[in-house]
Amino acid sequence: SHQMRGELDSALAAYRAGLALEPDNAALLRRAALTLLQQNAPRQAIPLFERSLALEPGHHKTRQLLARARAQAKPKAPVPTG
Repeated sequence: SHQMRGELDSALAAYRAGLALEPDNAALLRRAALTLLQQNAPRQAIPLFERSLALEPGHHKTRQLLARARAQAKPKAPVPTG
């Protein structure tokens, strides 16, 4: 919905502002990446998830979300017809 998109845009802007002050904040990186994923922008989310994971290598949720982003970023295979 339009309202949802607006909320995601403002959330992302807030996370980016926070990251400008704390570029190595793994939680902020993860939240920003998740917001991008919700906006159907997995290619933009992947580097943020990767940075978050580099800062917190044991964070299982980030690992799962990164895998989901990578899967979403792959071009869809054409559906065979006939």
